[in-house]
Amino acid sequence: MKIAEVKADYYEASSKVSDIVRQLSFAGIAVVWIFRVGDKTGGMHYMPEMVDPLGLFVISLGLDLCQYTYKTVALGTLNYFAHREHPDDETKITYPRKLNWATNVLFVGKATACIVAFAFLLRLIYGQFSAQTAESIAPQPSVSIASPMPATTSLPLKP
Repeated sequence: MKIAEVKADYYEASSKVSDIVRQLSFAGIAVVWIFRVGDKTGGMHYMPEMVDPLGLFVISLGLDLCQYTYKTVALGTLNYFAHREHPDDETKITYPRKLNWATNVLFVGKATACIVAFAFLLRLIYGQFSAQTAESIAPQPSVSIASPMPATTSLPLKP
C-alpha cells in the first residue's frame, strides 16, 4: 500500500467519524430534550442528571467547530504564504506536521466527549427504566375486602 493510499484512507475515515460524531451529538441532544421533565411544554426543566450529558454533547459540537475552523485557518495561511513564494499551483511544498497537532487533539476531544456523554446518558436511561421495572414487579399491598361489621364493636358486658 502506498503512502498516498494510507493518507486517502485516513482522510476518508476521519471525515466519516466527524460526520458520525456530529450526528450522534445532535441525536443525544434530542434524547435529552425528549426525556426532559417539567410542568411546562417546551420548558427548560431537566433532571439534574441530564445536564452532564447535554453539556458534553454541546462540547463535542463546539470542538467539531473548533477543529474545522482551526484547520481552515491553518491551511489557508499555509496556502497564502506558499502561493506568495511559488505562484505556480503545481509546486510541491512541505506541509509542517506541527500544524496538525491541534486538529488531532480537537478530533480526539470531540469523539471522546460524545462517547462519554452517551455512556452517561445510557446509564441514566437504563437506571430509570430498571427502577420503573422494579417498581412494577414489586408486590403490591394486598387489598382487604371491607366486612359489613365494623372492626371494633363494643358489646355490653353482662356481669
